[in-house]
Amino acid sequence: MKFNANLSESLKKSGQNPILQGYHIYVTKNVKPIPEEIKAIVTSCGGVILPIARSAWPADSKAISCVEDKTTKTKYTKKIPIVSPEWLLEGVLRQQLNLEDHRLN
Repeated sequence: MKFNANLSESLKKSGQNPILQGYHIYVTKNVKPIPEEIKAIVTSCGGVILPIARSAWPADSKAISCVEDKTTKTKYTKKIPIVSPEWLLEGVLRQQLNLEDHRLN
């Protein structure tokens, strides 16, 4: 069990409550999987995509970023949590979001 996930439990949980319901997500341009795929995952899990960076962020905002987008990351470090794509991918698989293991700031 490499990802410490039980697929049948994850499927049950995903049907009860979308894991990203209430979350607002900003995706930086060089993230992998590509931003369009990340955005599709986010919206399918109940999240809202923020198409542009903001000076005032909604509650429960996160930015999904990567090392290549360091300058973008630096801009928001004090404003919102910056997370790796693994935060989303592992969270969806396990139906449990773990900010601390995937935080980049």
